[in-house]
Amino acid sequence: MTNAIPTLTMNDNERTLRASAENAQPQPLVIPSETLFCLGRREVVILHEGHAYRLRLTRQNKLILTK
Repeated sequence: MTNAIPTLTMNDNERTLRASAENAQPQPLVIPSETLFCLGRREVVILHEGHAYRLRLTRQNKLILTK
């Protein structure tokens, strides 16, 4: 009887999963719409690369994004 410590090896699937996890993008930031449209606001402005985008909340409670 030997006291050898078992060696764990990665198979191809484990290598692929590890590589994809290392290159994974961070999880998206989640902001509840109640946070954006607080205090009775119906519109917020998002600045992106020097352009203003308007995110509006409609009477039907839907979101519309316009430039």
